[in-house]
Amino acid sequence: MRAARRSPPGSLALGLEVALLIVLAVTIAVGMGLLIGRARPASPLHYVLAVAALGIPPIAEVVSRGSLPRARGLASLVGALVALAVVALLFATG
Repeated sequence: MRAARRSPPGSLALGLEVALLIVLAVTIAVGMGLLIGRARPASPLHYVLAVAALGIPPIAEVVSRGSLPRARGLASLVGALVALAVVALLFATG
């Protein structure tokens, strides 16, 4: 929405970004719990994808810093969608 309105991020957008990072961190923590319980992922790439999922949204924010509000909104949207796709891939590959 903020990309369409060309407005800077508000407190709700920032809160949602923090919530996304918390959910990703909890998902990674559950995966670490499974790892400690001797359940191994199907591929070692799983570890890289977990770190990528946590790092993509903040990287999108940093890359778009200083840009127009529309570009920042689009970068946040793309970052969130890519992180969501990576998390879905993590669940799909078990």
